[in-house]
Amino acid sequence: MLNPIKTIALLGGNEFTANCVNADTKILEVINKDKPTIQILPTANVHHPDIAAQNGISYFETLGYTSNRIMVTNLKEANNQNNLGQLSDCDLLYLPGGNPQHLFQSLLNSKLLQEIITRSEQGMVIAGSSAGAMVMGELLKNPPQGTWSSGLGLIPNLGIIPHHENVNHLDTHNLLLDTVLKDNPHAIIYGISIESGCIVKGNSVSVIGNDDLIRYSLSGYSSCRVNESIEL
Repeated sequence: MLNPIKTIALLGGNEFTANCVNADTKILEVINKDKPTIQILPTANVHHPDIAAQNGISYFETLGYTSNRIMVTNLKEANNQNNLGQLSDCDLLYLPGGNPQHLFQSLLNSKLLQEIITRSEQGMVIAGSSAGAMVMGELLKNPPQGTWSSGLGLIPNLGIIPHHENVNHLDTHNLLLDTVLKDNPHAIIYGISIESGCIVKGNSVSVIGNDDLIRYSLSGYSSCRVNESIEL
């Protein structure tokens, strides 16, 4: 298993839109810099990574921040040493949504992932939205099949379900029992709504955004309110 990440934000999707400002403001407060260096890594967007990156750049500009893109779209590019330098002074690395399996395969065992881990241990904050959040856990949901496999493992024992608004939590828990929790009895699954999420620092979790975080475990599920602090 990889070393734990110092600070990582998990978001439920619809990133870079006006209703995400509440959540992203909390993330920027953690960095606590007037002019943080922000990089957008749009790897998960298979078809239009350039548009995904530009959406992030334009969004942060409306908030008064300058950001740039790291245009890595596959594993070959993630192993290109020339693509690692932009992380050297990065304060916030933002991974928007797209295809979680493509993102996972592009980063797994790559030089870029190792550099992300190194920089996070030095204080860089990572934010992942939708697919960008999903790959961070030890468990990764495969949406077409509804099955679970190994994620990048940046947060141990955790799986993430984004876009988790307007769902029946009891039905979801029963499904998770059959698909992942019975085989992984120590696992925790976070259901995260769009424009909402949490900030994970070690075992401490702060809920951010506009909607509750739903925490599923083998024994049941619970709702965690915005601004509430819980243990992972």
